[in-house]
Amino acid sequence: MKHILLYLIALMVLFTGPSFANGILEHTAIEALRVAKHSANGTMIEHGGMLVRHNSFVGPMYEYIQMPPGRFAGVTVVDMKLLGETDELIGTYHVHPCMNGYANSMFSQTDVITAIFSRVPEFMLDSCTGLVHEFDAKIDKIHDTGEDVRIDDGSPSGKEVHLPYGRIIGDIEETEPKHDAPKEMK
Repeated sequence: MKHILLYLIALMVLFTGPSFANGILEHTAIEALRVAKHSANGTMIEHGGMLVRHNSFVGPMYEYIQMPPGRFAGVTVVDMKLLGETDELIGTYHVHPCMNGYANSMFSQTDVITAIFSRVPEFMLDSCTGLVHEFDAKIDKIHDTGEDVRIDDGSPSGKEVHLPYGRIIGDIEETEPKHDAPKEMK
């Protein structure tokens, strides 16, 4: 009965929600990002995890696994040991908190590397705007969108890199004002 209920909820999510042309993967990512943002300290540090498909007696089920949050910036979004025998990793997700000096709307170098090596789309919530971005290395090119920014690499002037925006695929319809990072991050 539980599996049938989850299947019906997945169908409701698929056919309701914002007017973006999304499938069940994108809707699952948006819901996972909404939950991650509302986690304890979800507006102060990155939260995220894995998007998973597994087979059940009613057909494929789409779920998310939230990983333990990282220490301030950064969260591990892939841990294959957590997948069951019939589970398939189909995406990763994480929240960018709305903090001063933070590249909220862009995928970091680590985010892009994760998308490339995991071979699945990476979804990111810009908490400032509520917009959900997707970067899929099979479709998106790093320089198609984004900006050149200077990052701190320990050198006196920093290092210039290009960070992509990806594609906007949804909106959690919540915004947040910019705030300072926790004192422990400074």
